[in-house]
Amino acid sequence: MEVYRRIIEKLPLVGLVSLLGLGEPLLHPQIIEMVRLARQGKREVSITTNALTLNEKVRSQLLESGLNYLRISIDQVAETCVGGTQHRFSTKVLKYAELMVKERGDSKVPHIMFNTVVSQLNAVHIPEVIRFAREIGLDEVNLIKLARDTPYLRRIPREEEEEKFASYHALGEQVGLDVRSNYPNRNTTYEYCPFYHNFIYINLYGQVTPCCHMPEQRSAVGDLLQEELVEIWNGKRYRRFWDNAKKICGDCTLMVWHSDQIVPPKWKPLLSKLFHR
Repeated sequence: MEVYRRIIEKLPLVGLVSLLGLGEPLLHPQIIEMVRLARQGKREVSITTNALTLNEKVRSQLLESGLNYLRISIDQVAETCVGGTQHRFSTKVLKYAELMVKERGDSKVPHIMFNTVVSQLNAVHIPEVIRFAREIGLDEVNLIKLARDTPYLRRIPREEEEEKFASYHALGEQVGLDVRSNYPNRNTTYEYCPFYHNFIYINLYGQVTPCCHMPEQRSAVGDLLQEELVEIWNGKRYRRFWDNAKKICGDCTLMVWHSDQIVPPKWKPLLSKLFHR
C-alpha cells in the first residue's frame, strides 16, 4: 500500500486508474481503500474482475467506494460443448452481476459491463451474452479480440471476423444495449494501439511499462518511484519502444483490427506543466 500511495500521488491529472493485472483485484485485502485513494481528485476508477468473490459485502463496499466502472470478465452464459469438450461457466458470477445491477439502483454508478474475449470457441455464443446482459440490465458488453492464438484458444479467421462482429453490433442496436469493440475502427486510415498511446501500465514494483500485456520488469521503460511520469514518457527508453513498437508487439490485434494495418503513431512529448497541481 505504501508503494501504491506513492504512485497515486504522482498521478494528479490522470483521468482513469484501472485496477487490474494478471491476478484478481477483489482478492486484495485493501482493494476498497485503493479505490478510495484513486478517486481523490478528478480521477475515475475501474476494476476488472472475474466476480467470483462479488458477494453481498463486497458489492456494498464497492458501491460506497465511488467506483466508476466495474468490468466483469465472462465469455459465455451457458454451458457449451465444443470439439467434444464441455465448457462450463459460473452461475454464481451471473447472479452476482444481476444483484450488483439491482443494488446500485437508479444511480447507474458504477457503470457495469461484461468484458468478453471473442475466440473460435465462443464466437457463436456471443449473442447469448449480449441478450443476457440486456436482460439483467447491464450497461454494456465490451467485446475483446483475442490478442494472439494460445494452445487453448484461437482467433476467428480474418475472413469471418468482420461479418461476426458486424452481427454482434447489429444485435446490440436491436436489443438496445451498448456493444463496444474495435470493429468500428476497422476502416480508419490511421490506426494505432491506444494501449501504449493513451495508457501506461504500472507493475507492483512501481515500474512503468507500455502495456498490461508487458508487465515484466524487463519491459520497464521507467521507475515511477524514482522518476516523474513526464520524465519517463519523454525518456530514451520509452522513445525506443515507440520506434520499435511494430516489431515488439508483433501480430497482436487486441486493440487494432488487423495487425498489418497498424501505422505506429509518432511519439508525442508530454509537457511538464501538465503534471503540476
